[in-house]
Amino acid sequence: PISAPTSAAELIEQGIKDNAAGRPREAALALTAACDLLADAVDPALVALRARALIALAVPRFESHGLSAGVDVLERARAEAQAAGAIELVVLAQVQEAGLQARSGRWAQSVRAIDDVDRDLEVLSDRERAVAYLNRGLAKQYLADFTGSLADLEVAHEVAARCGARDIAQMARHNQGCLALLKGDIPAALALMTQGLATESEMALAATLLDLGRAYIEAGLLEEARTQLWRGLHLATGDRLNHTRGELLIELAREAVIAAEPGNAAIYAREAAGIFDRFSAVAWR
Repeated sequence: PISAPTSAAELIEQGIKDNAAGRPREAALALTAACDLLADAVDPALVALRARALIALAVPRFESHGLSAGVDVLERARAEAQAAGAIELVVLAQVQEAGLQARSGRWAQSVRAIDDVDRDLEVLSDRERAVAYLNRGLAKQYLADFTGSLADLEVAHEVAARCGARDIAQMARHNQGCLALLKGDIPAALALMTQGLATESEMALAATLLDLGRAYIEAGLLEEARTQLWRGLHLATGDRLNHTRGELLIELAREAVIAAEPGNAAIYAREAAGIFDRFSAVAWR
């Protein structure tokens, strides 16, 4: 029989994979089960394992209940990590919070969160360090720091490729496509964004389709944009990716405005605003 610690480690690994693939319901089930297995643990190694489970659990909590719920879970994770003397997990919790801050439209706070632990990123695994640069690189785009964004995304891709984290490497390339779109280079944006769709990518597909839809709108390819955005909305709704669902509705509203369909645009925009209200995502609202 598998020991409790081994079972918990396997559940945590599965939960992390589910998070990366945009499956928050499955991630929550695996990670909650891991926390249950470790609920009575007092050995520092097992307490650290529980902290790691909580760090990953913050993502589905964010998806289902919003930023404050995700941050609450991360505060518990920090306390557990400090109690276990696991400094690397304290840093990882900070990186995770930066990602949630960025998702909520708090881009300056996200960048500061990574900057605050920049010197300590070396204690993380290569995959975790790549995620830190990925999160900061994306947040910098919304602050118009295009040079800083590209630098972080290039490091994220290099580190992820070196350690075999294909999903993170592909997300780095995809986010370089988002940067190209912001800079007005639509052909480069489409080329970078479609890489993940043309390969066996482990990226969250709904988010990929969201950005691709944005690029098609900028290219004036409204039918293609509508197709990708509705496909993404179907996936995001089924997987309960609430924040991504709101962003997809915004883009559908924008496409409807351009297509001279103001009634549809108003419906999509109101629904998106309602989602962001529920999750206190003020900038997105």
